[in-house]
Amino acid sequence: MAGLLSEWVRVRHAALSHSTGGPALVERDLQPRSMLPFTPDGPVRGENRAKMLPLDPLSKLREVSQKTGRLLVTWTTGGDFAKMALNLAMSIRRNVPWLEHSFAVICLDRDADQQLRAEQFTTVLLPGPADENAVKDPWQNDDLWKFKYRLMASLMTLGLAALVLDTDVVLVSDPFQHLTGDADLEVMTDLFFPDMHLLNVSIRPEDHINTGYVYHTATPSALRFMLAFLDAFDAHEWRGFKRDWFNQRAFNKLVLEWVDAGSVKVLYGPGAWCALRGSRTNVGTVARSRQRSCVERTPTSGVTIRVLNPAVIAHGMNFFWRRAHLMRSETGGLPLAAVHANGVEPKDYFLRDRGLWYLDDFTERFGEAPRFFTYVHPRGLSLAEDFEEVAAALEVAMMLQRRLVLPMTMNCRNCPAYGPYGFAEWADKKDLGCTFDYFSRASLAMGEWLKFTVESGVVWLPEFQELLKARRHVSAASLQTELRSAGGRRPAELFGDTAVVQLGEALRVHVLRDLLKQAVRGQPLDSLPCAWRAWPATTFACRDAVLPQVGEEHSGGRDLRASCDGSMQGVLGGKTWDLPCGCGLGRHCAQTSRTSDMQVCCEPRVVGARKKFGENCGHNPPVEALPDLVPDDADTYSSSILRELAKGNLAREDAERLCLSFAALHKALGGQEAWRFCQDLLERFLGAQDGFATPQQRPAKRGQKRTL
Repeated sequence: MAGLLSEWVRVRHAALSHSTGGPALVERDLQPRSMLPFTPDGPVRGENRAKMLPLDPLSKLREVSQKTGRLLVTWTTGGDFAKMALNLAMSIRRNVPWLEHSFAVICLDRDADQQLRAEQFTTVLLPGPADENAVKDPWQNDDLWKFKYRLMASLMTLGLAALVLDTDVVLVSDPFQHLTGDADLEVMTDLFFPDMHLLNVSIRPEDHINTGYVYHTATPSALRFMLAFLDAFDAHEWRGFKRDWFNQRAFNKLVLEWVDAGSVKVLYGPGAWCALRGSRTNVGTVARSRQRSCVERTPTSGVTIRVLNPAVIAHGMNFFWRRAHLMRSETGGLPLAAVHANGVEPKDYFLRDRGLWYLDDFTERFGEAPRFFTYVHPRGLSLAEDFEEVAAALEVAMMLQRRLVLPMTMNCRNCPAYGPYGFAEWADKKDLGCTFDYFSRASLAMGEWLKFTVESGVVWLPEFQELLKARRHVSAASLQTELRSAGGRRPAELFGDTAVVQLGEALRVHVLRDLLKQAVRGQPLDSLPCAWRAWPATTFACRDAVLPQVGEEHSGGRDLRASCDGSMQGVLGGKTWDLPCGCGLGRHCAQTSRTSDMQVCCEPRVVGARKKFGENCGHNPPVEALPDLVPDDADTYSSSILRELAKGNLAREDAERLCLSFAALHKALGGQEAWRFCQDLLERFLGAQDGFATPQQRPAKRGQKRTL
């Protein structure tokens, strides 16, 4: 770290003086003067962390940029992270080979450097944190939290413009054709409908800009803004308040505050905004600012940020879930250029399933003697029927000790978002079905049942296609023959070492399951647990409030504010998500409620499963009493609950109520314990901001009420 600090001292004056002839920027000028500081007195003097990376190793990238005229950069540590970076690199080699020599990977350890160099990709070795805490909790490690932003500031200092990518991005076509050159930063977004929701204060702040895909220039404005972010969030902890673990949310908070201060202009398509939008403020964001006309930005007055089309530079939910790249109304006829596997887990599952995994690791995953099981999943079923088929197929795979190839023909119309989010536009392309992950967490199949499942997209791999040539086709007649000759053998020994056992369309999978269960004296569904799942009132899946149709013209004058219980989906033309335990497997799961402790419980109906797994219980949150979203950053120094209270935009009683919701949902606190926690939190923050926050709001001010 001493080396970093000395490097910072060497370049500090040059970096802050990098302008077009105007006066050098000084530390206090990094933030707009009208803005409430995030950490007014900054970190303790002498503990300020270096903001630049060592420039000498990075100067190698000057040669790359000068030689090719473009620069793409990602960064990684070793292990599986390096594999993800390698997948990005392979996507460039496969899909945009002319950009390979413009691409470089910053490697934070020798393992990453060796993996990338072995495949002949350009690397820069820049050793990063290697302690146990950095490996266990990279989100909280100070160096890793800041690394991407330090990297961009360092490249700007070197005069280099670059497209900086997270490792879980893949390129499908040339991303540079979508840059306009009219902004200091050109970025991707996690919004679905930027025309409506960009800078809208009803939206989660972290969704406006996705920092996993940023093209930055080397302008003084861009450098000033990046240094301002590093200064604002320099402290890992400030006066007892921790820094937000999610650096993208912190970055967006700064953008919103700068917009509110008149120091940022945001562009999308032909639109330009210099003020926050929307009429109803979400608890997690900045209160709506006064309307302001856009004026020309200057190197010292602000920064211009262009947001790119999310159907072309696609975030994970827009590509893997919504398939916006198939909607001409969204793409405008432009080709898909980049896909970011964010908002989806496991990342490699989604990349593999959708054909975006470019590493040749089939044998590494499945061994020299792979064993698969496939079946024909009928189209047009109800959701309960869809899951009954999958459950039956999974039990067959478990008995045969094979990997079930998950179906890709589940009924998309059962998804509550099918109508509201325009899924019907896919019909113009082809008759698409949906995969398991549209209706359940993919990590369920790829985690708990990892040994017995594989993504549906495996069928398109050349190695799997080769195995299909010697597949064993199972019909009703051949199954009876196999069972008669089994002679006490375990089901796993049926069909020998055949790599692919394929069930014919005429024999339904639940029939095969029942016959195999009978042979081992078992019962259908005796090997599967029955899981309770709360309605996701605090997560990304609760999207009622941001549906494009919400508005008076669609509501008949009714208030369509979401309750996050799924009911709004029905009002707006979708399906209400009202499934019981176990994804609607009523014959498998029994749902009960306990009035004594207000829990909802699910229990298998089948004796074998009930004995093995027992009851699974939990508390459904009181969604009708909650705001749309209760973020998990309420006890950080960038908390909007705390900051908007300190600014006078939020009444004390509202801040208390929202804090109590945070305490219940994210701290598991209730009653007097939660009340004391919130009083202490609010008092400490107002005290820490004393002299900066105006007005102070220690007493409740019922007359001054602006609810977020």
